[in-house]
Amino acid sequence: MTIAIMACALSATAAQPSTNACDVLSQKDVAAVQGESYAERKLSTTTEGAVRISQCFYRLPTFSKSLSVTVMRDAVGSARGATIAWWNARFASTEPSEERDEGKSARTESRGREEGNESGHGPVRVDGIGDQAIWTGNRLMGELDVLDHGAVVRVSVGGAGDVEQRIAKSKRLAAIMLKRLRGELAVIGDR
Repeated sequence: MTIAIMACALSATAAQPSTNACDVLSQKDVAAVQGESYAERKLSTTTEGAVRISQCFYRLPTFSKSLSVTVMRDAVGSARGATIAWWNARFASTEPSEERDEGKSARTESRGREEGNESGHGPVRVDGIGDQAIWTGNRLMGELDVLDHGAVVRVSVGGAGDVEQRIAKSKRLAAIMLKRLRGELAVIGDR
């Protein structure tokens, strides 16, 4: 019976994804988006309730180009869906900004929500990545949160650029992260 219990415990551990936030981006990935590879990585992990959080700070030689990424998933032994519940609690009551200032150019008005966000007026829904994605911040700093298959990834890039450029860089990095996490889940599922 003890062997059966140990086998179940090992099986549950083996089924739990092990990739942390410092494993999801290579030096080549970072260099392709930020123009230089990282000089060092610093990992921190924590558990908040039933959500396991892994965060990595990628320090680049040009410090202002450094980036931070976070991976959030259900904690070992928790009920499935804890990360989705976290997402809903964080973003359900936060509707993307619809505010626009009068007199802006046609190009700016077509950007709609992003322009409001550039002034710091709330989150922006981002299409084309994950199940849901939301940008919060402005042209100086911000982060892209992406919910995909029950996991959340967060990307915050440094360096020059407006909101659209920051979102584009964040989307590229998040896509790489999600691909690696999905690959890990497929491998784990094949065991």
